[in-house]
Order: sequence, then C-alpha cells, then structure tokens
Amino acid sequence: MAPVLMVSPAVDAQPVGGTIDTGKSGFTASVVELPSHDKGAVKATDGLLEASALAPQCPLTGTKIYTEALTEYDGIRSAHRTLAPTGCTPDFCQSGRMTRINQPRVGRDRPLAEVQQEAVDFLRECRGYNIIPSDKALDERIRDALVQISNTAAVSSVTDRDGNVSQGLAGGTWYQHPKELEYGLRASWRNARRCIMRSEHEHLVLCDLRRVQSSREMARTIAKGMQEAFNRGHILPTVFVFPPRLPGKRGPMIWNHQIMAFAGYRQEDGSVLGDPANVELTERMIEFGWMPPVVKSRWDFLPLVTMAENDAPYMMELPNELRRTVRITHPRYEKQFGELGLRWVVAPALSRLGFDIGGNQYTASPFIG
Repeated sequence: MAPVLMVSPAVDAQPVGGTIDTGKSGFTASVVELPSHDKGAVKATDGLLEASALAPQCPLTGTKIYTEALTEYDGIRSAHRTLAPTGCTPDFCQSGRMTRINQPRVGRDRPLAEVQQEAVDFLRECRGYNIIPSDKALDERIRDALVQISNTAAVSSVTDRDGNVSQGLAGGTWYQHPKELEYGLRASWRNARRCIMRSEHEHLVLCDLRRVQSSREMARTIAKGMQEAFNRGHILPTVFVFPPRLPGKRGPMIWNHQIMAFAGYRQEDGSVLGDPANVELTERMIEFGWMPPVVKSRWDFLPLVTMAENDAPYMMELPNELRRTVRITHPRYEKQFGELGLRWVVAPALSRLGFDIGGNQYTASPFIG
C-alpha cells in the first residue's frame, strides 16, 4: 500500500501496567483503496455552477461532485493506486480535526492477503521511483516479501479494510531494505495532509534501529540520535525506526507524546501547573518512579520512557542539550508576551508516531524535523 504516516493515538494496544498508547502517526491507519472526498458537497460560489442532479456521486457518501473534480480524482488515482480516506461524511467534515474519530490505527492485525498486497504495491512503487533498479530485482523482492509475510503470519483477530473483525490468519512482517524503508518514510511525510513542512520530505533521513531489542537501548539511542539530529539548532530531519510490530503483539512503544515535553501537575484547586496535555502522563511517570523537582515549575522536563517488545519499561532523564527552552515573544506586543512568560522546547520531536509501510506497522518511530 502507499506509505502513510500515522499520528497519535495510533496504536490500539495498551502497554503493560495501563500506561499509554502510542501513536501513527501521526496520521493513523491502514490505508484503504477507496476514493478521497475532501471536497465534500459542492455549492455555487463566485459564479461557479452548482452540481446538478446528474453529477457523479462519491462512492463513500453519495455526495454529488463536479465532473471536473472526478477527472482530477481519476488523475490522482492513476498515479497513486492506494489512497487514504478522509473520514468525512456529507454531515460531518473532519478536515480541521487534530485526531479524526474514525481513522484506522496502527496496532490492528490484518488479513494475510491484504498485507501481502500492500507489500507488492509498495515494492512496485519503489520500482517506479528507481529505488529498486530493475524488473528482475523487483520480482525477487516480491517473492522474498511474500514468503517472509507468510512465515511470520499468525492466527489472530483480524480487521479488514472495511472494519470487519473475524478470526483468521494475520499477515506477518518482512524485511525492508534501508533504501526502501527510507523511501517509505519520505513518502509518508509527503502524504501527511496536516504537516506544513512536508515539502522537506526528500531531506528526511532514516536512523535504522530495527536491531534494538531492549527498552534501555531504545532510550539511549533516541537520546543520542536526537542530539545529533538537533545539530545545535541546524536540525537534520530524522526518523528513528525500531522493529515493526508482529501480529498479535504490542510492538515497541514510547510513553511520551514528544521527546522534549513539560510536565503537567494537577493542583488542589483543579488548575494545572505546566502543560495540561501531559497531566495524565506525568502522573503515570510519578507512579513509575519519577521524582519531580522539589520546587515544581511550568517548565519541568519529563523523562523519556521506552518499552521494547517483551521488556519492562525503561526511564531516563534527557541530556542537558535537549532540556533547553526558548522564550516566545512578539515584536508588537513585547510587554504582554513578557507578562505571559511563555516558553517552548528548542525543537519539535514527535514520539507517538507510527508508520504503515508496505504492510509493516512501525509502532515506535520518533521524528524530529
């Protein structure tokens, strides 16, 4: 299938101890081969003709669409065989929502045939972009992928593209060559509908950590890699990819929404000191053993907590280079912003992202860029 970036919350499975689910990314979900319908119902504006009763309809919702829009869609479909649905209906538009209520998520087992088809589609796309050098090499890669997916398949509760759940054989995983995986990551960023920086997708670098099998090594490699990618403010867009999720398993996970984030402390009067978005996470980390500063502030950095498959969670404090903040100011309202005393982290580093690439579900793949 076409590579897709998923965002939080993206994983259905909960980590051990009732902690937190991890997210695709970043835009979550298995991509289904259904037409997109971002344009929604069409009305007459600025001299444009209203859609007539004879206009074609969206197969998903029955919404009438312009013939010109259908032609545009056919062009998109010819270039991209697999498209992600928007989740919109004639009565409810989700285009402005951060998390869409019905978007599919990484973490669900899918039928063997569906996973195999996604692998084939992805490899053919790689061939189209010359990631795979020849048709002969493509045939070999397809054969290898199909065998690996079959060999790692397992009986499980599977969810097909239409959301139907049944007991069956869930497709497994397959090894993607680094160049293939890097292309998939770049394509995922390119396809991310809500990311204003996706024009930089060609500069995205893969940090391949699929060999990592322990929670401790996950945390240490993330901290080290983030410092290198931060590059003293000259950020190198990087994705840190850990092993893909196997059918019936949770997959590696990261508790934090962002690698660099502020704690949120619930106060007796119901107010929050720090980041309200991190109140629950802060409480879980305290239960796990984290000791906040004696004098709490709005800008206390949370530690990093990672969980490899079949391993206990590991917690570590971030290095000092990643614990700096920047003050938020405004040239016209300097006094007012000074009174607010706002700060933020030096760089965004999202850690509840998942990637669905060629049937492989990467549940732990933090990103800085």
